[in-house]
Amino acid sequence: MSGSPATAIAVLLLLGFACLLLRKQIRKFFEGSGKGPTPAAPGTVSPTSGPLARRGPNAGSSAPRSKPPAPRPAPSPARILPKSPDGCFGDDAVGIPISEQQALAAPFWTYSWNPVTQGDGVLQIVNGGTATMWIRYAGTGISVGERMDWKPFITSASVLNGHRAHPWSDTLPGQGYGFRLCTGDYQIVPYSGSAAWFGGALGCGRDGQGCGVNPLGRGQQPTTLFEWTNTEYGVWDASMVDGFQIPMQVQVQGVPTTYLRCQESLCPNKQLDSEGRYVGCKSMCACQGPQPYSGKADPDCPGMTVLSDMPSFPSIPANEEARKWGYCGCSVAGCSPWLNDLFSEDKAGEAYCDAVTKMTANAQGQRSVYCQAYDDKAGTRSNGKGIIKVVLCNEGFTEFKGDTPCV
Repeated sequence: MSGSPATAIAVLLLLGFACLLLRKQIRKFFEGSGKGPTPAAPGTVSPTSGPLARRGPNAGSSAPRSKPPAPRPAPSPARILPKSPDGCFGDDAVGIPISEQQALAAPFWTYSWNPVTQGDGVLQIVNGGTATMWIRYAGTGISVGERMDWKPFITSASVLNGHRAHPWSDTLPGQGYGFRLCTGDYQIVPYSGSAAWFGGALGCGRDGQGCGVNPLGRGQQPTTLFEWTNTEYGVWDASMVDGFQIPMQVQVQGVPTTYLRCQESLCPNKQLDSEGRYVGCKSMCACQGPQPYSGKADPDCPGMTVLSDMPSFPSIPANEEARKWGYCGCSVAGCSPWLNDLFSEDKAGEAYCDAVTKMTANAQGQRSVYCQAYDDKAGTRSNGKGIIKVVLCNEGFTEFKGDTPCV
């Protein structure tokens, strides 16, 4: 390069200054466009230094990531098992809270309820005991092929049963259909129809056959039943006309809970199976039922008046019909007061109804359920808003396990 040394030095200084200016302009360009690194805010850790830098070369970058795996279907909710060691009810957590029933049922049928004309409500049936149970049921309007057929709701997994479809059968011996509830299981169904009923069975085989407790749905053994008719001014009742057996708890939204503990210790008419195990308490009707055939009192019912000794029905020709059926009731006018008057003549019958009163008395001391046909001293119960929860348990019957596997 020609020229003096001073000129060369000046040129070099100018070039250096130009480079500094160019570098500063380049930095401003990138920072303004967001395409360059941005200094970390005060109090934060730079993604290129410190602990975040240990995550690898892509840490803090905007490079696309792989999509997360598709979520798995939600598992069925865990069964809430009863806590009570005696096999009865557990706690209020068993099943679905009654306050949630209507919302869960809304996608499946229309809730339509009128205090006078009744309609279609929501019923939940729960196995609150410690053993597998089969539920036997029947009724106009809820049977197979009818308007509110229960079968599709029972056999399809949905929110109505905790996403557990239940085995169902129409070939069980005796009366009604049946479906299985493992301990802690529940089923929500339409509360609809008339002349409808259900009850529990215990100690059953895999297909619901051969139950040790209540093998025929109703009949043969004493059976605690929940019954209802949803027509004008319809009501429900937990009937002990067929005797009592499996304990039952009934909740009606807006109405005090009814408990039927069904203690063996209060039963005056115990029925035992071939192995000597208690299977229920015979009603007055059941005690008198065999008499027309044997002419003798039932040995399971000490002190029960035989039909031939019952006081005459005050009407002719209805007298013979009344004598034939006794405590099982009769369809003629005046039968109801006649049956109630029998208490003065039949202390054994009175003892049975007194036992029912002790187990089911309301705040006024009145029994909440029927102890005999046309029982005027016990009332039927209000359907409330047609939202009902019934919990069955196996207190007093814990030895009847059955061989139905539940998973």
